[in-house]
Amino acid sequence: IKEKLVCPIIKYLLFNRSYFLDLRKVKTYECVYGKLENNFDDVDISILKILSINSRSKLIDISKELNLDTTTIRARIKSLENNNIIVGYRADIDTSNLKKDVYSIGIYLNDYSQFNELKKYLTTFTELISVTETIGGEDYRFDIEVNNSERYYEIINLLKDKFSSIREIEYYRVLQSYKIIYFPNI
Repeated sequence: IKEKLVCPIIKYLLFNRSYFLDLRKVKTYECVYGKLENNFDDVDISILKILSINSRSKLIDISKELNLDTTTIRARIKSLENNNIIVGYRADIDTSNLKKDVYSIGIYLNDYSQFNELKKYLTTFTELISVTETIGGEDYRFDIEVNNSERYYEIINLLKDKFSSIREIEYYRVLQSYKIIYFPNI
C-alpha cells in the first residue's frame, strides 16, 4: 500500500522565464478556501472554461460557441478581468523543444531562521519558474528550468553552501509537462 501525503496549496508564485526577457516579474496566485462570493452566471463560467483551455481564443469563436454577439463576450471578459476573476493569460511552453531540463525541488529545513532569506535568494536565479507554498510536506517547493543537469547541481550546491538550515533536498526531474487548467470544475 502506497502512502500519500496531501498538502493544500496556499500560494503559487509563477515567474516569467527570464532567459526570454530582460526583466523579472512575478505573478502571484493565491488559493482561497471557502465559498467564492460572485456575481457571475453560466455565460461567465462558459467563457472561463473556454479561455482556461485556450486563452488565445478569438472573440468571434467564443461568440459562435455560446451563441452570443462579440460585444457581449468582450464586455463579459472585461468584467471578469476588472473583478480579478481573470488575472492573466499565459502560453504553455514545451520546454523539451527548448532543450531545457525541468526539476521540481523540495527543501526541508532544520529551523526557519533563514526561511525568508532563502525565498529571496531563490528569486535571483533566472531559471526559477515557480514556487509552491503548502501546508504540510516539505518546507519549500520550487521548479527550475536549466540547460543541463550540471547547472541543476550547481544551484543545489549553492543553496547547501549558503543555507546551513537546509536539512534535506529532494527533487524529481520532470520528463513531461501537462497543461494546467486553472479553472476549477464548478
